[in-house]
Amino acid sequence: MATPRRPSSDRQSEIADAVLFLLGRDGYGGLGVVPVAKHLGVTAGALYRHFSSWEAILEAAVLRAADLLEETIPPAGAHASGLEWLLAFSAARTAALSPRRGVILLVFAGPVRSPTEAGPLHADAEARLFAVSTASQEALLAAARRGIADQSLRRLPPPVVVRTVISHTLLNVLGEPPGLASADPEAAAAALRAVLSPTPESSLR
Repeated sequence: MATPRRPSSDRQSEIADAVLFLLGRDGYGGLGVVPVAKHLGVTAGALYRHFSSWEAILEAAVLRAADLLEETIPPAGAHASGLEWLLAFSAARTAALSPRRGVILLVFAGPVRSPTEAGPLHADAEARLFAVSTASQEALLAAARRGIADQSLRRLPPPVVVRTVISHTLLNVLGEPPGLASADPEAAAAALRAVLSPTPESSLR
């Protein structure tokens, strides 16, 4: 099995980020060497000084997406309570994905396919993205259970807590039309805290 080629330099990461930005803004139809080069203010040929092909650029973007998801999962024992862990997760994920909304499309719709390939582009990279997405959900469930046990969360089924956090985070990333992310992260965190914190009634159960 081939080893996926993740970005190995700041410039390669910048190119991968440009792909994720354009994918989030324009969808799959807006991707290509010329749009990415124009976004970065370079020539199309300049991209090939860092990658051997357009397929290699796409693979790097998928792996960059997986790395961003992994980096925004706090350690299991971090933070004072389950609620604080969930708030930290949402804040980190929002900050990482707001300028790279294409990550959301990759997770929910799957990696972009090459016009000459019938199957998924770079199966190894896609498998890593899927594995990290699954790890995110497992970590969220563990934090939800922790929060219910330490009474920092209201008594909701853990999957409901997870869906609430994911929905809140996606709304913060996607923002209001024309697509601006939340301008006040503290207000967004306060809103999520209010939704998840125990109410006087729930604490009596």
